[in-house]
Amino acid sequence: MTDDKILSRSEFLKMAWVGLVSLGTLSGFAVFVRYLSYQPPAEQKAPVDLGEAGSYPPGSITMLPEIPVLLLHTPGGFTVLDTTCTHLGCQLHLEGAGLVCPCHGSQFDLEGEPTQGPATLPLTHWRVEETEAGHLILVWDEVAPEK
Repeated sequence: MTDDKILSRSEFLKMAWVGLVSLGTLSGFAVFVRYLSYQPPAEQKAPVDLGEAGSYPPGSITMLPEIPVLLLHTPGGFTVLDTTCTHLGCQLHLEGAGLVCPCHGSQFDLEGEPTQGPATLPLTHWRVEETEAGHLILVWDEVAPEK
């Protein structure tokens, strides 16, 4: 004699219902996790003509808030720093020999390194090219800072 248990119709329906609810819950959780981990595609910005290179004499430091970047003409050439604070994204202001965040007081030197927090990450350096006609073109490719 076997001890096989036969499921009643109500037990079967109860098990099926629990299975479907569990599957739905897991599917909903997977969608939620995917939603939270979504990273939008990086927006590719168009190159920007910064004008004639001769407009920026050696040693010049020029804020271009409409872009927003800082253009420096150093002995090594032209350097472009993003002026978006790496703490929470406020726009930096040029003060003295550095950049200051008006939102939380972070400060950066003219090489983009944080000198006072709360920001801890350096500013982004963007690539700038000089055309044959002598114009500076800001290309939105991140470059390593020159040391």
